[in-house]
Amino acid sequence: MNAKNVLFITKKLAFKSIEEDYVDFGYSQSFDLTIINKESLHKLTDNDYDVVVIDEAHEYGAFPKSGKYQKSIKSRFNRLPIIYLSGTPHPESFCQLYHQFEMSSRSPWRAYKNFYNWHKVYGVPKIKYLGVLKVADYSDCRKDNILTEVSHLMLSFTQQEAGFTTSVNIKKLYHTMSDKVTKLITQLRDDHILRGSEGRVIIADSGAKMMSKVHQLSSGTCKTDCGDTIIFDYSKAEFIRDHFIGYKLAIFYYFQAELEILKHVFGDELTTDLDEFNSSSKHFAVQQARGAKGISLKAADKLVFYNFGFSNEKYIQAIDRLTTMDRLSNDVYFIINPKGIDNFVFASLEAKQDYILSAFKKDIWKVKSKQK
Repeated sequence: MNAKNVLFITKKLAFKSIEEDYVDFGYSQSFDLTIINKESLHKLTDNDYDVVVIDEAHEYGAFPKSGKYQKSIKSRFNRLPIIYLSGTPHPESFCQLYHQFEMSSRSPWRAYKNFYNWHKVYGVPKIKYLGVLKVADYSDCRKDNILTEVSHLMLSFTQQEAGFTTSVNIKKLYHTMSDKVTKLITQLRDDHILRGSEGRVIIADSGAKMMSKVHQLSSGTCKTDCGDTIIFDYSKAEFIRDHFIGYKLAIFYYFQAELEILKHVFGDELTTDLDEFNSSSKHFAVQQARGAKGISLKAADKLVFYNFGFSNEKYIQAIDRLTTMDRLSNDVYFIINPKGIDNFVFASLEAKQDYILSAFKKDIWKVKSKQK
């Protein structure tokens, strides 16, 4: 392919590293490169590209209905050659491949009018229940049949094939939050409500709300029903600061209020600007949802999870952010509150599974029995 004008769609945080690779590997002598994030595609004034590269392509694999950015790319660039990049092209189901390929007019399944018609051939019909509501479950499919159709379109490239090998060393560090946090978790679990000053309340009147509120409390914060957030405990951030003296850290947090805790504890030694992180001795904090994909945190000595989410896909992506060709090993630390749900979430992710509500409903009572 003699492409002279390439469009690269990726996350904004990844722009810098892609630009550096574009120059360092000599590609700037071969073709022009336009880098853009999916949220800014509407700003492009023309479609004069020879090829489109889509980073983290699995993000466009929603089903049974496609997402708006998938539709945007399909409408503008479906006639162009498309290169899909992903370390996890189908993290939840092989059905995620349909809408990824549908962005291209060259899709091996272009004869199918939509996902539903395609699923009649490649899917396995199932029913699931949402409370008392019975709905169709499209997540199961005939994997062998799908791979027969698309395997010739896929290229895998391992570290060994790239000429380097690196290991990811996962380590758990335990830090028990204050008695106040433990009591709040227990009270919320038993009463489904916490009442604070100035009429502020935290309500957990469903399993999903309870799961979210306990997740927040386990790391020292919680959002009230008025929309503001209360910080109950700074000690986890203080533990990270004191434990990793002398190391430059990249820190993943999960809830936005946790960033305020980190800023309070680390002060001017912490930045949320990736360029400043790369050019200074400051630590870097980024929300897991933003930083788990598409960026390099190679400037860090250690990667630390202040808190972490329930998605195995994002876990797999996030732990690999330190990897470079000249780095033999990556040290990744998870800070676990043993009197929260952290241990159960981590065990699920290590087993390559999402942490789901049905598991939480069982685990929450295990936590309670330990705290009595």
